[in-house]
Amino acid sequence: MLKTQTILSTGNLLHSSVTNSEGEDLGTVAGFGIDIEGGRVAYAILAFGGVLRFGNKWFAIPWDALTYSHHDGKFILNIDREMLETSPGFNKDEWPDVQDREFADQVYKFYNRRPYWEISSS
Repeated sequence: MLKTQTILSTGNLLHSSVTNSEGEDLGTVAGFGIDIEGGRVAYAILAFGGVLRFGNKWFAIPWDALTYSHHDGKFILNIDREMLETSPGFNKDEWPDVQDREFADQVYKFYNRRPYWEISSS
C-alpha cells in the first residue's frame, strides 16, 4: 500500500502554534531552515517567550521532532517547557549560519534525533 503524501504550504504552517503532548504552549513557528541543496526542511524555527512571541530566544527544532495535528492545525513537540528553555537557541536578529554543521549537530543531538543528512532518502 502506498503512503499518501500530505503537502501543506509554508504559509499555512508559518505562525502555527506549538504545544507539547500535555497541551502546554511552547510558542509559534517563526520560520524554517531549508537545506536547498538537499531539498529538505532541516528544522522549524520556534519563537518562545517575549511579548507576542517577539524577543527572547528562538529555537531550531529538527523537522522530524514535530508532529502536525491536522485536527487542531498546530504542531506537537514532545518536550517539557523547562527542557525547551535549555535547548540550543539564538537571538531572532542573530541567526546561526545555516551551513554550520556544528550547530545543526548540536540541535539534532539535543532532541535525540538522527540528522537527516545521515539518513538515506531511498
